[in-house]
Amino acid sequence: MLDRILIAADGSSHSQHALDLGLDIASRYGSRLILLHVLLDSREPAELDALSRRLPLPDAARAELEAAAHPDKGRKMASAYLGSAVSDETLQAIAEAVVERGKAEAARLGLAEPDCRVLAGNPARRILETAEGEDVDLIVMGTRGFGEWSGALVGSVSNKVSHGAHCACLTVKRPA
Repeated sequence: MLDRILIAADGSSHSQHALDLGLDIASRYGSRLILLHVLLDSREPAELDALSRRLPLPDAARAELEAAAHPDKGRKMASAYLGSAVSDETLQAIAEAVVERGKAEAARLGLAEPDCRVLAGNPARRILETAEGEDVDLIVMGTRGFGEWSGALVGSVSNKVSHGAHCACLTVKRPA
């Protein structure tokens, strides 16, 4: 019934709850897990700050995120998004922390190690391509990840995935 489950995780609190629920479902159905993280590209300052506190990151990556989240007061930002202010190394450190958290949680539940993937590009497109290519039965993701403001303007990743997926989608809200 649910042989393959794709869990999309970006490090946000909503995706952490999606990870927890996806792992619980996999443990009940004996499902094979695919854990997917699409490299973050542009983030709002408050999101960078939250991410720097939520994930176990190397000191250099944490410092870079905090600096991007709190630019000097005298410095004007041309955009509310800071993708160019964060190095590829820090984006990779975020990806590794997200993937390691998923692997650790799966191991804690006695599940087989998930097939972990880190991809670059448009998150909705990468999630849909992976789901179709792996013929997954269920996609589990947070209702809102990073980029709430941009999601309001151009449509959220979860909305695009749920409308474009060939399989069932479960979107998970952060508990109140």
